[in-house]
Amino acid sequence: MQACTAVVIALNGATSLEECLNALLAQGAPCLVMLGHGMEPAAAWQRRFPSIRFVDDDGSSVPVRRMRGVEAAGTELVALLEDSSVPGPHWFAAMRSAFASDTVAAVGGPVRIADDIGHRQQALGCCEFGRYHPSLMQASAHGRGDDAARSCTVDRLPGNNIAYRRTALLAVTESRDALIETVVNARLRAAGYLLAFDLAMAVDYRPCGSHGTRWIDRYRHGRLYGGNQAAGESVARRGLYLVKALLLPLVLSGRSLRRMTVAIPVRAWIGVGALVCWMETAWAAGEAVGTIAGVGGSVEDWNG
Repeated sequence: MQACTAVVIALNGATSLEECLNALLAQGAPCLVMLGHGMEPAAAWQRRFPSIRFVDDDGSSVPVRRMRGVEAAGTELVALLEDSSVPGPHWFAAMRSAFASDTVAAVGGPVRIADDIGHRQQALGCCEFGRYHPSLMQASAHGRGDDAARSCTVDRLPGNNIAYRRTALLAVTESRDALIETVVNARLRAAGYLLAFDLAMAVDYRPCGSHGTRWIDRYRHGRLYGGNQAAGESVARRGLYLVKALLLPLVLSGRSLRRMTVAIPVRAWIGVGALVCWMETAWAAGEAVGTIAGVGGSVEDWNG
């Protein structure tokens, strides 16, 4: 079986990072941690986790830290986890076995949203990862006629729980400076590779901090997506994207609210639902601006 490294992108640090690392160590996963802004230095973390490599923050954005982590890992299989996400007990074994076919270039797994985190964090989880709830992905696998007990092929994967075949990834990466999964995954599919989803490669989304929950964070992510989508397109095509973006507050909110009813307890629906609509409106505003004006500084501002 090919060598693998789990690269953890630290967004929250503190107890989030500790919980994520303890879960990985229990599975025997080799780890590399890319620390974020304002966190304890690598030397301090190294004393607590001597078998893990830590890289100090240098002010780089999250996409840049991802790519530097891939390059530093050096193994053929590289998993990218965010410390807000705690891998389940079968995560490492499932991830490695999902690469049995050479045509699979990237693999992801379900994201369960913890019910004991704040409403803002739950709302962000519903917006970002609600589509990857285990029950929804299992239903999707049934609909495709795949083996619903384990895996299926998909067209998108969760950015907090994804692994790559390194040679395939580097072959489609034009710039080694940043790794944005939506862009890279589209290139992999265009090159003939498959994206796989393994139901046993599950994580629990349980951040200890508020990373990514501000209105401006959602706006910037929307602008990044809109700018990348419209890059190189004709004026007419950009116009169509802009019209779509104007409808997005309703469309995105509706989708995330439906997923919310599956992903979190009923008692939280009202509070979380209001925040979901607020966050999806921020995304839509960013996507509209990105369609017109490009990504701007969205990549550089994606940090934490």
